[in-house]
Amino acid sequence: MKVAYFDFCLNATIYEDYSLYPNRYGAGRIFVSYLKQMKDFHIFANSRCFNNLGKYDNKDNCHVVTDEQIYRILNGGENVCQVVPELNDFDIFFHRETAYYFNTGDLKQIVWSAGYQEIINERHIHLLLYNDYQYPLIMNPNTNIIKFQLGKELPSFFMEREKEDYIFQCTRHDPDFNTIAVADFCNIYGVKGIFAGPCDYTYDLMSHIDNVHTFYLGEISEAKKLELTSKARLYTFLHNWNTPFNISALESLSLGTPIVSTHMGFWPSLVQPGVNGFFATNENDLMYAWENAPKLRQSDCYLSALPYNHLSMINSVTDALEKCL
Repeated sequence: MKVAYFDFCLNATIYEDYSLYPNRYGAGRIFVSYLKQMKDFHIFANSRCFNNLGKYDNKDNCHVVTDEQIYRILNGGENVCQVVPELNDFDIFFHRETAYYFNTGDLKQIVWSAGYQEIINERHIHLLLYNDYQYPLIMNPNTNIIKFQLGKELPSFFMEREKEDYIFQCTRHDPDFNTIAVADFCNIYGVKGIFAGPCDYTYDLMSHIDNVHTFYLGEISEAKKLELTSKARLYTFLHNWNTPFNISALESLSLGTPIVSTHMGFWPSLVQPGVNGFFATNENDLMYAWENAPKLRQSDCYLSALPYNHLSMINSVTDALEKCL
């Protein structure tokens, strides 16, 4: 089984980073970056997606495609194997453009859904859906859904870490991630809150940052993110949308930091109240989580993350792709 993962990023201002240790954090790019280490999983993408490849990356499985080739596939209806001849050697054409069905000839086409409430092109037969999603996608009833599990390389052993009294949240900041609600909680109750990650220009987070109790660091390095995560008393995930997964939650738990989330999306599959975190629907719940986080055992947090490691992810995805064939 030889799989081609195709990135249709075209004329973008921000490109994906498919290095093994990507500078831009996020489940999708980490997922693809690990899989490209496998012999038969290849990435076709714009050259900028490979700018940060390091000595541990499998560079042989990274193939550069031009904007012109991507444009021809997206808009011209040409057979992908004619536009990119290397694809003739593959069994599966794997991508995330759920609304498109491309001309792939005999090459089997698989869509990876991020789990949003997406519209799936009616011609798609297989859809790979990761982890848990509680609402149906809009698709052809003949579409086959095959689940797999995401994951990440986690610390190989547990280490107790000294915690400091602050809440940390490193995500995109927009209404879906509900950062303002956490910032307001911190300002009202005098709790230190540290926020990092890109902020949507339409989301007025900065008017809720007082630089006394709440602090916004902007986009930070992966190393800084993990340092702040490891020292936090609590990591907040008050999403108000049905997120199907979150890499930062695994990182937090693996570093002994409990999490607080809503009941939406995949969170009920991961959060064990009173063991590795808490659920919160209001300020009282968040205060309860803040006050009781130190009572949770860091070792329990670490153990709850281990099933979501990168090896289980690779095995899960491989099984799903074999089912498609």
